[in-house]
Amino acid sequence: MYADRQDYASESRPADGSVVSKIGPDVQYDGVNVEVLDPEVGDAVYHDPDGKLHYFKHDTIRQSQMPNIFTRVGVVLPEASGRILIGHVFGADKKWADVFRWVVTGSAMTDGASHTATFAVGADSVEVTWQATTIEGFASAVQSAIGAQSFGGHSFSCYADGDKVYIQHDTYTTWKEPTFSGLTLTRDIGTKITADSNAYKENGVGSEGAVYSLSRAIAALSSDRTESWANPTTDVVSNPTYPVCLPAYLGESAVAGADHCAWLRAKYGEGFDGWVNFLKSMMPRIPASRGALRNALSDGWKNTYAHAYDTYKTPAGVIKPLYPAFDYAASIGYPVKGLEQGRWFVPSLRTMSEIKAVITMGGIGVSAATADVITRTLNAMGGTIESNSALMWCSGRYYTVNAWLAHGGVAFLNGYIFYGTYRVWPCVLLERNLES
Repeated sequence: MYADRQDYASESRPADGSVVSKIGPDVQYDGVNVEVLDPEVGDAVYHDPDGKLHYFKHDTIRQSQMPNIFTRVGVVLPEASGRILIGHVFGADKKWADVFRWVVTGSAMTDGASHTATFAVGADSVEVTWQATTIEGFASAVQSAIGAQSFGGHSFSCYADGDKVYIQHDTYTTWKEPTFSGLTLTRDIGTKITADSNAYKENGVGSEGAVYSLSRAIAALSSDRTESWANPTTDVVSNPTYPVCLPAYLGESAVAGADHCAWLRAKYGEGFDGWVNFLKSMMPRIPASRGALRNALSDGWKNTYAHAYDTYKTPAGVIKPLYPAFDYAASIGYPVKGLEQGRWFVPSLRTMSEIKAVITMGGIGVSAATADVITRTLNAMGGTIESNSALMWCSGRYYTVNAWLAHGGVAFLNGYIFYGTYRVWPCVLLERNLES
């Protein structure tokens, strides 16, 4: 026990042991792989062969000196309710959805009469003829007509599954929506997750554009950007949907060639400090009573397992996971109570926002060794560094054709087409009194 930091600094401690010191009201952990009972954000999580969890204090982790009986699990993340949220030691880049598909409906599908209709994707089309009394017969006729066709370099297929017939975009690398004359095509991806396109900010503005990391926003938006959302071409007279870059805010943008942000400076202040105040007003409002950040849409486990294990059929008849991001999280598991397969999930939009708000990796001049405590621990464990400069999926749906993600290139939350291959970081939630 030490009276103050000066008293603490006057005494040497072992370089290879574990020492806990009380310095006034604070606790200092020194040594290597110091185990603690009550973990906090940034502490490392391991398990032993008996299925017991062990927490080790951040900044004491030395993976090369960790006893080999311990298996890496992850790192403790921020969690407002007091429970223990663990981010997996590894993340991976996955698609939110592997293909896009539509449900086909219409009385003409199986009425037994002969029909000819046009299936079109943009300027490319093909005539489909069928006479069917079952959905399987209808689907087979459609597949025969469209399966070998190229629609602007893209492939589509048709098949029956259960009581539904699907049109499927098999080369799902860009957004293309077909039409089928006389029949109805209904978008059918992520439909068990409620979509909401408003992530409300501290300034009360909804839509996308909420800054999820102040340090990343400063890094990404300090230069003179050419995009109109970052560099307005007309005078700003109210809080914008998207953050503006620093030169535009200061009225010094060479791209804009004129000052369009005097209103913002009058509201938030002049200079760099005023711009930072403006960026803070653009951050997500949490907790939220409305929009995509509200409680009802913030259960990542519920979102994940609404669609985990769902499958689709390729034109060759191969069954594949429809939602790779969710299946990846669902595949994680350890022989420990609470960490089994089926407990891990893709975080909700709110949870992802809360995590990314404390991560500084991706900021100006930040390295894995000097970043936030979560990044430092992942680095020490030999895990996947989750930088704010990367793009990361959450489990929240933005609209019928896209999901929410944290866009590292622009430092804000936005809706993005499901086909993107971006980072997925599985998490698991434990009660703090859980017995290992």
